[in-house]
Amino acid sequence: MAFVEDHSVTLIIASETRLLMNLRDDKPGIWEPDRWSFIGGHVESNESLMDTLRREVEEEIGFELELGGPCVLEPVCSYIYEPVGTLTTVFLYEHDYLWQEDLSCNEGVELKWCDVPDILSGKILSLKTGRGHLVAPDHVEVLRRYLKCLP
Repeated sequence: MAFVEDHSVTLIIASETRLLMNLRDDKPGIWEPDRWSFIGGHVESNESLMDTLRREVEEEIGFELELGGPCVLEPVCSYIYEPVGTLTTVFLYEHDYLWQEDLSCNEGVELKWCDVPDILSGKILSLKTGRGHLVAPDHVEVLRRYLKCLP
């Protein structure tokens, strides 16, 4: 697999009918602070996209990606994140029983399994903060793109 500079990955994690969202920390200087997003991050030098996916999932939610059996990983689309010109490749990871796993929120404020309409609404209630937080706009768009590809 080729290595790309200025590349990031986004992983839509699906279990049953819900998608996993991460409420990001409210820290200056990070991407989309205080907003809900999918799991993902920047591709490090000499790292493949699969290496990045595995590393980011382990770092952010303490889970080792499984492949095969009830688990499917497939590319969805790629797009340029305009504010910084980063190529982002989006993957879908489907795992029938992941919602039952004890995932850790190692980065950010909270993990939450969300229904698609809630994500598309652009705002999701946090159980930890007790208020609604916006969804990262490009992740709403990524979800829309993905839904258009479904049969």
